[in-house]
Amino acid sequence: MNQPSAVSLRHEMRQLRRNLTGDAQTQAARLLRQHFLNEHRLLKANMVGAYFPADGEINPIPLLNRLQQLGKQIYLPKLATYPKKMVFLPFTGEFSVNQYGILEPIAAARDLRFAADLDLLLMPLVAFDGRGNRLGMGGGYYDRALAKFHRCGVLRRPKLVGLAHSFQQTPRLKSNRWDVPMHAVITEQALTWF
Repeated sequence: MNQPSAVSLRHEMRQLRRNLTGDAQTQAARLLRQHFLNEHRLLKANMVGAYFPADGEINPIPLLNRLQQLGKQIYLPKLATYPKKMVFLPFTGEFSVNQYGILEPIAAARDLRFAADLDLLLMPLVAFDGRGNRLGMGGGYYDRALAKFHRCGVLRRPKLVGLAHSFQQTPRLKSNRWDVPMHAVITEQALTWF
C-alpha cells in the first residue's frame, strides 16, 4: 500500500482538525493537560517552549496557564521571515499577529531565548508516527531551530514533545536527513515515549 504524499497527508489531517467542534477541542485540551501533569519527567522542566494553537491544533493554553501557576517559565515562538528562523519570547500577555495569522508574544530582545535554552519544547504537528517522526506544516521553522542539535548528533536540551489529536497518528512517516525525532507525543488519549 502506498503512503500518501506529505502534501495530501497535510491536507487531510488539517481538514480533520478544523472539523472538530469547540466542545471536542476543549475536551481534548483538558485531557492533554491531565496527561502532561501526571508525568513527573515533564514536570521537572522549568523553561518550557510551546505555541499558540492555529488551524485546529490541539490547544496547549490551559496547560501553559497551569504550568505558570507552578512557577514554570513559558516561552512562545516568534518567527522571522528573513532569515527564516524561530526564536522564543516569554508568554506575558502582550501579542501581535504574524504573517500566518498566529499570535506571537511581544517582549524585549533581552528576554529572547533559542530552542537550546529551553528544557522542554511542546511542538504542534500535522501528523506523527510510532517512531517519533513528526510532520509539520512545511515551513521548516522547527527543523531550522533544532538543526544544530541534529548536526551534533545529540539532543540533550530541550526534550521534544509533540502535541496532537490521536487521529493524527499515521502508520509511518518518511524521515528526512534533517528531521529530529520527538522524545514523546501527548494526545487526548495518552502520553507516549519513543
